[in-house]
Amino acid sequence: MYAKGAMTPFHHRGPFPAGTKAPRFFFVQIPAWRTGTWYPKGDGAIVEGGEVTGMKTIVNALLRSPEGILMIRKPSTGFWFLPGGKLEPGESPEEGVVREVFEETGLRPLEMRLRGEFVLRFVDNAKEERRLYTFEVTRWEGEVDFLCREGSLAWQKVEHLDFLPMPDGDRRAILELLESESFLHGEFLYGEDYILVAHRLTGTLPV
Repeated sequence: MYAKGAMTPFHHRGPFPAGTKAPRFFFVQIPAWRTGTWYPKGDGAIVEGGEVTGMKTIVNALLRSPEGILMIRKPSTGFWFLPGGKLEPGESPEEGVVREVFEETGLRPLEMRLRGEFVLRFVDNAKEERRLYTFEVTRWEGEVDFLCREGSLAWQKVEHLDFLPMPDGDRRAILELLESESFLHGEFLYGEDYILVAHRLTGTLPV
């Protein structure tokens, strides 16, 4: 039996993008939704106490190399983000982040762990609430596809993050994750044009 928050092997059962090789296992931190009263569904909703809420579930991935942090600039906003996106029907967060990383970067995650769980809220649109799971990918294979149709990819230096056009909540979360090995919980409230109105970040030390 594993303690809540412990590092434990997670055996991935797919599905995987066509032509890719399934990783043998991941090291994944057990999140609250594995032991609590709610869990994410691949349709983007949250089941909590047997009732479906409207909160969307999204995932992203932190990949680090000597060149920096792999990020993608989305043409719809002009902002830089970690690779990621919304879950597809029936996907778990682990499955979703494997698919999204491959689709957006061409890389195949081999080992990763869950590093953070965040709630994103918007002042002008309460229906757009999102729950975000951030994974750190510690080993992968393949080459970065810099011609990705989803946006422009680049390895960004950590010291450049303060100057990149990106949601300020993402910036704060990434910098905190880089400075600590804690599992991070956070809430971000955004106003118009992704202006961060309020936020809260707390860390839980790994078991």
